Amino acid sequence: MLAVTPQVQHRDLFIVLSILLLVFFTVYRVFFPNLFYESISVKKLFGFRLREDPGSNTKPFSTDYILFTALHSLNLSFVFFFLVNGFTYQYDGLEWLQFSGFGQGMLYWLLGGLALNGFMYFKYVSVAVVSWFFNTRMLTSRHFIDFVNASAFFFILIALVLAIGGYSTFVLAESLRKAALFAILIFFFYRSVLLYIRLLPLSPYSKLYIFSYICGTEWIPLIVGLKFLTN
Repeated sequence: MLAVTPQVQHRDLFIVLSILLLVFFTVYRVFFPNLFYESISVKKLFGFRLREDPGSNTKPFSTDYILFTALHSLNLSFVFFFLVNGFTYQYDGLEWLQFSGFGQGMLYWLLGGLALNGFMYFKYVSVAVVSWFFNTRMLTSRHFIDFVNASAFFFILIALVLAIGGYSTFVLAESLRKAALFAILIFFFYRSVLLYIRLLPLSPYSKLYIFSYICGTEWIPLIVGLKFLTN
């Protein structure tokens, strides 16, 4: 009998995870249709003008939004482990995040989703702290909601592309993996510009002041994080 290779194990795992995510998002859409369509839309990623998105009464700590961030975190975990656990080669320095079997991969995915969900609300706390220093506390909830919603729509697209690549072949093309990483890096900087433009009309302060606020909440953490990962 032929042994199952690690590549096949990884492919089977990510097919199962992609199906689970599809089921979870479908169930969420059934029970929370208004928030689902409000949070996952093209306008959340490309709508720069407030009149294109009049906002909502969504609260970051409401039950339905906590569930939404949990789903977003599981999707992020799927994308992250898909990229880290390459079908063709391993990433140096990230061995502790790589798994060898189906069960271990499921556990890592769930733990990764839990950790990323915790990070989401740590992000809220950090934005609240910086807002307190900049006296822009009125922006905290809107900043967090726009941050999560734009990210959710983008990473759903990335997950779909990676999942389709996983369905089509036993070995994901390395060019597709690199393209996904490049797109994610560009998106991180794009999201900062999007937040700046969307938050500016909500604040009585100058453009330079809000630019400094965005630097403190988005660009500095991003640069520090990239520096940490590349060392």
